[in-house]
Amino acid sequence: MRYFFACLILIIFCSPSHAKYRDDDWNVTMYQQCSKNYQNFKILSEGGDSFLRVSLDETTKIGRCNDKHRQRSELATQETMSPGNTWEYSTKVRFNNELKGEAIFLQVHAKTGPSGGCYKENGRITKPPVKLRLMNNMWTLSVEPGSNNSSHQKVSIDVYEMFPIGKWTEVKLLIDLKVGESSMDLYIGNKKVLNNFKLGTPNKCMEPWGKVGLYRNPYLIRYKNRWEETEGKDSRFVNPWEKISVDYDDIKLSIVRSIQSETLLKQHFTQLNLEVRKKIQKSLFEKGYYNSTIDGLYGKLTERALRKYNKEYRANLDLENKVNVSSLIEGLQQLK
Repeated sequence: MRYFFACLILIIFCSPSHAKYRDDDWNVTMYQQCSKNYQNFKILSEGGDSFLRVSLDETTKIGRCNDKHRQRSELATQETMSPGNTWEYSTKVRFNNELKGEAIFLQVHAKTGPSGGCYKENGRITKPPVKLRLMNNMWTLSVEPGSNNSSHQKVSIDVYEMFPIGKWTEVKLLIDLKVGESSMDLYIGNKKVLNNFKLGTPNKCMEPWGKVGLYRNPYLIRYKNRWEETEGKDSRFVNPWEKISVDYDDIKLSIVRSIQSETLLKQHFTQLNLEVRKKIQKSLFEKGYYNSTIDGLYGKLTERALRKYNKEYRANLDLENKVNVSSLIEGLQQLK
């Protein structure tokens, strides 16, 4: 059923400009960028579940862009991310053959074309917040922050055997997205491989989006000329155009929490005098929501108690609204 649903949506959304892709276990709509060759992307079925297959091919140059230096098959989320929130962007990924050389396979993008609304702001060109590039025959993951600031440097992570050929691996990015500088935690499988990695996100106009698919720059791959000179007979030098096929499924983009609402809650709580803050903590303690020191300080346990009380006693009011936050704090002060 999922397969037929996906194919139906694919047919409906194919157009001369962009093709759009959906699946019933995604919460996003993906649309095609760069190449208009629909061979790049296929919706396939396996065990009753449909998934997306993305390919690059040496012989036909499938996925190649208009210039001769790049080769890519990429889809972007139609949904975008707004600053002031913590976002989770995740997907399952499966490599069907070993990636020779290097390629970007997942990223969060934000840069529009020169005529776009957020190409440049105050002289700063908008950069993609982060790219994940597999290198060294899939032994190394390069995490590359987009930034106008030299303090934001890429890092290399040993990912040997984390992407077994023919098996699904979940990749999850957890991004605290803020104007100025953002931070990211990265998970591969069930393992957290990167903590609080800094990303340059200076422009207020940005509304980043997720991307899946393959992007490689074959003319920059080391030893390309040597591979051509040896006609591919020397195993030390890889064919930069070698065919690669990658599957994606369970593509999701969601707000985990609102940084703004946390700030509002903290602001309203900390502007109270110390004795009032202690009284609120004591009331939350007596109702079973708070189980730490009555010190009047705002920390994770106090925040958790406030949110749980709001959920169970105040119908889970929207804490991004100042009126609701004020009402919550005032109500707690009145408890006996």
